[in-house]
Amino acid sequence: MKRKVKMRKLILTLSTIGLLALTTTTSTYAWFKINSTASVEGFDFEVIGGKGFMVSVDGGTYTNDLSTEQIQKAMLVSMNSGKYELGYESDDTGAITKSNVLYEISYEHGKKVRTEVDDEDELLEKAMNALQLAPVTSSNGRDFKNLVGVSQSASGGNYAEFGVYFKSTSSNKADKLKYDIYLDGYGGLDNDGNKVLPTTFTSATTDVLLNADMNAVIIDADGNKSLPYTPGDTHDSTYIADGSKTITVYSTNAARISTTVGIREDVEAEYVLTSDVTFLDKTYYVTDDNETYTEAQVTFGEDVPENTYYEYIEAYTQYNVDTDSSLIYEINDTTNGKYDLGSYATDYDHTRSDYNLEDYYLYSSECNAMFTYYNNLRRSAQISPISYDTALPKTIKSLPTVSSDDKTLTYDKIVQVESGGDEKLVTFRLWLEGWDADCFDGLSNEIKVRLALGSKRVN
Repeated sequence: MKRKVKMRKLILTLSTIGLLALTTTTSTYAWFKINSTASVEGFDFEVIGGKGFMVSVDGGTYTNDLSTEQIQKAMLVSMNSGKYELGYESDDTGAITKSNVLYEISYEHGKKVRTEVDDEDELLEKAMNALQLAPVTSSNGRDFKNLVGVSQSASGGNYAEFGVYFKSTSSNKADKLKYDIYLDGYGGLDNDGNKVLPTTFTSATTDVLLNADMNAVIIDADGNKSLPYTPGDTHDSTYIADGSKTITVYSTNAARISTTVGIREDVEAEYVLTSDVTFLDKTYYVTDDNETYTEAQVTFGEDVPENTYYEYIEAYTQYNVDTDSSLIYEINDTTNGKYDLGSYATDYDHTRSDYNLEDYYLYSSECNAMFTYYNNLRRSAQISPISYDTALPKTIKSLPTVSSDDKTLTYDKIVQVESGGDEKLVTFRLWLEGWDADCFDGLSNEIKVRLALGSKRVN
C-alpha cells in the first residue's frame, strides 16, 4: 500500500519584485552591467500556514500565516543587526497581549534597553528602499563576497535576508509527530483539494552583446551538452560568444535562495568576571566566600583589579547555526525556458577526461561562462584576472519533484519539527549570483518570485 503523503503548503510569495539597474561602473566597463546594483521596489508576501507546523517572526507568537509587514520587519532586523529586535508583550499570566513588536535597542549601564518604535511604517519604507541586490557570491549560502572577494553583509543591502521560526502544531511530545519542511516545486493539491502554486522565478529576457570571449557549455534541442566553446569551434554559437555575439539571458536564472537552520539553546543567567580594561558605565558586583554578590562602588575610568569585579549577564535564548543544514537553490526561469549558458564558479578541479562529464560541464573553470567572460574583460583592460579558488561548491539543489508513475515525492529537507520539540529558526537569503552566466543585463526587468514551502509527515 502506498503511504499517503500528507502535505500542506506554507506559501511565501515575493511577487512583482522590480529590479532597476543603476549603473555604477567606470567608463571602462560602462556597458558591463554585472557591476550594476539593483534596487528592490517592493516585496509582496503571502504566507499560508499548513498541517503540522506553525510559523513566527518574533519567536513567541505562532500562527498559521505571516503578513508582508511581518516579513519586512524580519528583513529590517537582519539589515540592522543589534539595532532593532522583534518581540512580543505578555501580561502577568503569560498571555500575549501584543505581538510582532519592533523595538529599538540601546544600552544603559551595560544593560540592554528595548524601546518600542513609534513609526514602524516609515522605518520599514526606508529599509525596503535601502535594500539593493548586487552581484555577489557565496560558497555556503551564509557568507557572501562580491566578485573581487570583499565580504558583504545583510546590512549592506546587497542581498535579502530574513528569519522565520518553525515549530510543531502539537506541544505534546507523546504525539510523536514529525514533519519535514522543504522548498516546494511541485505545486500539487493540498489536503483540502486546493491548488498550490510552486516556487517560481520569472522575468522578461534581455539580449546582450558580449564584448569578450566567453566559454560556455552548449545545450542542443535534445538537452545534450557539448564541450565548451572556444574561438574556431564549429559548434552552433547562438548561445555562446567570441566577443561579437548577441545572447539571450534570463536574469532570474541568476537568482539563488539559501536556507540555514538555527538550533535553540537557552542560556542561564550568571555572574561573570569583567573583561573590561577600565571601569565603564556599567553595574559591577563583588562576591564573598558564600558566593553572595553585592553591587560594588566603582569609579568610572578606574583600572580594574584583576579577578575582582563581576558583571551580571541575564538569561537569554540563542540559536546556534547548524552549518551542515545550509542548502542553496537555483530556480530556473521555467516560464521562459532554460538556457544554461554556463555553470557556477567552483573549486572543482577535474579535467575533461574525467568519467563524470556532467560535473565537468557544470563546475569546471574551463566551462564557466561568467568567470571566463569577466576575466577576459579584465585582461582586455590590462587588469589582472581573479582566482578561481573561492567560489561555489557542488551543493546547488533543485526543487522537489514528483515522479509520474507512483507520485513519490523527492525533496531536500530544510528543517524538521516534531511534537513537543523546541522551535527552529530558519534564515532565508535571496541574492543574484554574480558568477552565473545570466547575471549580465536585464536587471531592469521585472522579476517575480514565489517561494513555496511544503511539509511532509515522516515516521
